[in-house]
Amino acid sequence: MQYKKIIFVGIIFLLSASSFFFCKTENQYRAIITVSMIDAAGGKIPVPSCKLVFGEENFAPDIKRTGYTDVNGRYEGEWPREVSLRVLASREINGKIYSGASIIRLSEGGVAEQEILIKEE
Repeated sequence: MQYKKIIFVGIIFLLSASSFFFCKTENQYRAIITVSMIDAAGGKIPVPSCKLVFGEENFAPDIKRTGYTDVNGRYEGEWPREVSLRVLASREINGKIYSGASIIRLSEGGVAEQEILIKEE
């Protein structure tokens, strides 16, 4: 009988914990940015370590941020609320500056995905 109570309490705990985590993900505002450039053959290649600046100078500190793409030219981030963000991408390659820009809209529970193509300034 004692084991049934322990199992029952365990199940209630797991259900409560899982509903907490599921509710948390609904209020996330996520963005996935990929940065690419066009090579000499006309194909797209990912740009690793590309600097990304999200937002404007007057944006709140929890919204405006700087990040960098990973080895696959990809950046993933989460914000605390719905917002439209300007995204500036830049990287120095062989002494030349390459850049690009876009605007993304973060909506509740959604994922904003955007590819930014950078080119030489």
